[in-house]
Amino acid sequence: MASRAILSCVMILTAVGIVVSGCGSGVKTDLAVPNSTTPASPSIAGEFTKPDQVPSTVVLHARTVSGLAVPNVLVYLSLIEPCDPVRQNVPGGESTQSLGLDATTDANGAARYLAVTGCYRFGVKTPPSGKRTESPEPGTLFVTVPGQTVEGSLIFADQ
Repeated sequence: MASRAILSCVMILTAVGIVVSGCGSGVKTDLAVPNSTTPASPSIAGEFTKPDQVPSTVVLHARTVSGLAVPNVLVYLSLIEPCDPVRQNVPGGESTQSLGLDATTDANGAARYLAVTGCYRFGVKTPPSGKRTESPEPGTLFVTVPGQTVEGSLIFADQ
């Protein structure tokens, strides 16, 4: 009698597992962009992710010409499509920035994102008071391999 009850419980749990794993299987989602006001973790400002791809990390560094970190800078990272990240080719006039996320650099002058392979533009959305940007904008980054870390620099004048 007890084994029949256990078998019933196992069958019910198996059925629930099949139903849950089948939910949404007919819906294809290319890119998931969570609410940018709720970071994935304390050190990740935003993410461009796909369920079937290991995410890469993009780190934007805000620094002065002399190398000092510049915290609290509002920066952006935008995915560019179409593009060829392996050849580092963004077709002129054809590409658009399809998705973008803003972030504020931390105490070390860094903003981190999770990203899929692709081409990205980045820059300063709002420069800090009294700071002049020295780096050309927008910058371009190419994430060519899942799981890699790619870095970009935003340089400010020493003042």
